[in-house]
Amino acid sequence: MDLKDGQAIRCLGVDLGQAQDHPSMVTAVGMPKTEKWLTMIKELPLQLSYVTIADAILKLENHHDIVIVDSGGVGRAVLDMLRKEKSKAWGLGLTGSGKGKIDRGRRMMTMAKRKLVMGVRLHLVDGLIKVSPDVGKDDALAWLEQMRAFQAKGNKFEAASGTHDDIVIATANAIFGVEQYPLLEPDQ
Repeated sequence: MDLKDGQAIRCLGVDLGQAQDHPSMVTAVGMPKTEKWLTMIKELPLQLSYVTIADAILKLENHHDIVIVDSGGVGRAVLDMLRKEKSKAWGLGLTGSGKGKIDRGRRMMTMAKRKLVMGVRLHLVDGLIKVSPDVGKDDALAWLEQMRAFQAKGNKFEAASGTHDDIVIATANAIFGVEQYPLLEPDQ
């Protein structure tokens, strides 16, 4: 990685799941409008309690400049658990369409899933996403399989039938966090 110390932004992107979808975490390291290195890709086991997932996020948070957590479904409850522990995590709720919103006081954002995913797709097409050699082979292959299975269906983006998109959404959250960090950083 050709990133200079002190300049790279480290973002932990989280997509929550439990029973049928794996909770997934991805770390992206880079600067806005430049290449991003994925230095951690992790699908957690099914059936973990949300308390255990929140604890896993808290353990990683101190090694990241920003954390973006899926705030759909049970995401708000997980964010409440994180905030009880003084976490600085931001919640990102995905919508079907419309303009995104930022609520700095609550550290919450909304944006269209299509726009979030298009950001990742553009990064891929432009060769701006790199998987670090430190990422395990199985994790890198799971990422690649999910990226390949993620597709446009009309106006929507989703995983192909019988596949999952947890790592894709965690990646999108991490890339988004790096790109938007200048707008979201704590000193703003």
